[in-house]
Amino acid sequence: MVQGARLGVRRADCPPVDLVRAVDGIYRLRNRCAHMETMLDSKNIRRQYQNMRLVLAAINSDADRWFASTQRITAQLRLRPKAPPGT
Repeated sequence: MVQGARLGVRRADCPPVDLVRAVDGIYRLRNRCAHMETMLDSKNIRRQYQNMRLVLAAINSDADRWFASTQRITAQLRLRPKAPPGT
């Protein structure tokens, strides 16, 4: 099983507007990283990981498979401590 498949990654047969939104989300995450802003919002990281997979699949399925096999995002998200209930 490809890592990340459990995250509900959609494939490339999506409307162009969805690809535009995905690229915009990735771009915003890239800017946050470049400006050394906090990366504590793991839901956004998951969402942008899904966006990366969506865009890559639209460009080239081999690139998507390569990315999925070499990425470390999902492993790091699994290591992240869970927030206490009610926070």
